[in-house]
Amino acid sequence: MDNNVSNNTTEMNDEVFWLLFNEAETHCGDDYDKRKNFIIESLSRFSSADIIKFQKIYQAYHEKAYTNKMRDAATKLSERGTPDNVGFSMDGFDYFRCWLIGQGKEVYMAAIENPYSILSMDLKPHKYKCGYIGFDWEVYFAYYAYEKVTGRCIYDDMETADDEQL
Repeated sequence: MDNNVSNNTTEMNDEVFWLLFNEAETHCGDDYDKRKNFIIESLSRFSSADIIKFQKIYQAYHEKAYTNKMRDAATKLSERGTPDNVGFSMDGFDYFRCWLIGQGKEVYMAAIENPYSILSMDLKPHKYKCGYIGFDWEVYFAYYAYEKVTGRCIYDDMETADDEQL
């Protein structure tokens, strides 16, 4: 498989999911606005069914990172970047997990195996709200791509598809 997923028509799966994040980092570096647009544009080249698969994969990884140890490690990491804003609200921890997925498969999997591995990361501050970490817009990659491709809301169509499977 060609590693340039964004220019290929391929079926969405776990490997393609992570390749999209790797390509975004390669093409956009630390510019998170460009990464966001790159992933949305890349996803828009997939079928609506594949965009739904992307969202389901994303949700599964997001949920997998919802652990007490991960929250503790994220809080310790936040202390480095914003000592006046230690800890996370529910939304803040949600955004952290979005950020973690956006770091790519290697970082994500290492954090799943040992949440405290993120403490050794060399992070650069950026303009977003949590000092070093937290991107809420990553949740909406599939939403924007799906709407662009179909003109419909992905969540409405996902509910219909889920209902049909019951």
